[in-house]
Amino acid sequence: MIVRLRTDFVPEGRLSRTEAADQRDGIESAQAGLQEHLRGTGYQTMREYETIPYIALDASPRALQAIERSAFATDVVEDHLDEAYVDESAPQDLDAPSLAQSTPLVQAPSMWAEGFTGSGRTVAVLDTGVDSAHPFLSGKVVEEACYSASSNCPNGRTSQTGPGSGVPCTYVASGCPHGTHVAGIAAGRGSTFSGVAKGASIMSVQVFSRFTGSSCAGYSEDPCALSYTSDQIAGLEKVFSLRSTRNFSSVNMSLGGGRYISNCDTDPRKQIIDNLRSASIATVISPGNDGYTDAVGAPACISSAVSVGSTTKFDTVSSFSNSASFLSLLAPGDLIYSSVPGGGFDYFSGTSMAAPHVTGAWALLKHQDPPASVSTILSKLQSKGLAVTDNRVAGGVTKSRIRIADAAGIPPPPPNDNFANARIFSGYSYAANGTNVGATPEGGDPVKVSSSSYTNRTVWYQWKAPFSGPVEIDTCSYYTDFDTVLGVYTGSALGSLTQTAANDDGCEVGNRNGSRVTLMATKDTTYHILVDGYADSKGNFTVEVVDKLPPKVASTNPSSGGKVAPGANIKATFSEPMQVNGVNATTYKLKKAGTTGFLGATVTYDPATRQATLNPNNNLRSGSTYIATVTTDPHDESGNPLDQNASVDGYQPKTWKFSVN
Repeated sequence: MIVRLRTDFVPEGRLSRTEAADQRDGIESAQAGLQEHLRGTGYQTMREYETIPYIALDASPRALQAIERSAFATDVVEDHLDEAYVDESAPQDLDAPSLAQSTPLVQAPSMWAEGFTGSGRTVAVLDTGVDSAHPFLSGKVVEEACYSASSNCPNGRTSQTGPGSGVPCTYVASGCPHGTHVAGIAAGRGSTFSGVAKGASIMSVQVFSRFTGSSCAGYSEDPCALSYTSDQIAGLEKVFSLRSTRNFSSVNMSLGGGRYISNCDTDPRKQIIDNLRSASIATVISPGNDGYTDAVGAPACISSAVSVGSTTKFDTVSSFSNSASFLSLLAPGDLIYSSVPGGGFDYFSGTSMAAPHVTGAWALLKHQDPPASVSTILSKLQSKGLAVTDNRVAGGVTKSRIRIADAAGIPPPPPNDNFANARIFSGYSYAANGTNVGATPEGGDPVKVSSSSYTNRTVWYQWKAPFSGPVEIDTCSYYTDFDTVLGVYTGSALGSLTQTAANDDGCEVGNRNGSRVTLMATKDTTYHILVDGYADSKGNFTVEVVDKLPPKVASTNPSSGGKVAPGANIKATFSEPMQVNGVNATTYKLKKAGTTGFLGATVTYDPATRQATLNPNNNLRSGSTYIATVTTDPHDESGNPLDQNASVDGYQPKTWKFSVN
């Protein structure tokens, strides 16, 4: 049982140091007074708390009667047992949202790109323990503690702190991996995907105990892992005691039980959660997996906690998720792929998986705005999140699925942020304005574009060459307002691309910090173009693909030496699109052989067919020979003059002779 003591309480963050010390003295005095009152009645002290007016006891009926008569106690509540919230009935889905999908969904990579990774912050995970040796969590677990009423701490006692104390339990196959999975979602870091706050540290607090027999009724395993409220309070108080040394942003509690249709502020965990909140530390709690649409479990029902329901990758409320009008937020929790003890990974579903997305989000937002209060961050996440309505029931509540970068006021990623969403160029030449503001690194991105610049704010373009020949790609336009780097690749997937060309500063005109590359394109080859900023710079740019292949007259009708009827038109087809105003009666001319004057004619050009048509003003004379000429003045869309396959000394007009029937 947990006994509420008759003494005043104010969250310590609102008190001066002297006032907080006086309050602690009052709590200690009330605990001592109650223990003296119970002397000889048959009781055992299970937990004493330093900062909140409670004491956990194992009391005989006689002791319980004495408590009820004591001036030191106000009431007694049951020391409830809670479960770790995993929905074991969720179907396996080969297209499930791994962290590689769920972290972009909540916009974590956009925060990382701005330098907000949670570095310097710590998230506490009250759970079944964390495998600190897991590569995904290597070097991240900086504090450990264990509170286990059934003496399941590694030292065989009910409490333990220090290295090795927060390791995972081992007696339940499905429950004991839970804490490692949760920690990975909140703050794991890997080579191809990471948890939300990949730069944050972790405190592992193991608060579960081993139970057998009737205590496990209704659970899938015997023995089972359950957690006493009194142990959870001890864990939360330990976090509070370390707040000045570990810079906690948030505490994750993916556990609970019961059904509450309104706030449950008589819960004994309320005061320690209030203490944490007064120190700007959020307590993020899962509401449970019973599928309730009007209720949540405890302690998520506490008004000062942050409760988090689960959504799918399609932004619908998960079938198992508890929800209620007083739920705080939503986050992905449906089949999340994260770390499990022993170095592996697995898919878990549950509101247990949703909560650590928010726990990690808190670390990112505290990294951006260290003084921010719990209320401030919660308000931002609620006002800037994606509104999701619970359609499992008519009139279901609408809550915000978190969008961290929006809450932080950071621009969203450009549409072509990812390789798979590259903007597609077509034709011989192309120009487009773009930006890498808000762009994020992607797993598999080339590590470097040039020898001196690591990738971080990459955006992608794609161009399929319609010809073989020289091409220039650049960001030299005056519109480009930052120091770009440019890379060109062939291949079909990130991680297996081959670099064709790269440049940092190659522009002689325009933006001298722009980039320019030249390459020999191969017809029908797809080139992937990466634009990034040097040394993490960002801004707007114009990227241009410019063909350097001079156009040719590819065919004529009639052909050289051919014959036509007196009323025929004379046609010339170019090898690539030409500048429309450059193909006219001045640049495409006709004369009778043996004469010097050109005939009057009308010239039209069709960009779709790349064909110029010369229509003489008068019919051509039968039996005569004519000479058609295309000068070097017509230019292709990239500005290249006509190539006549002439000598290296220069271009010559394209001429051909034909006769008239």
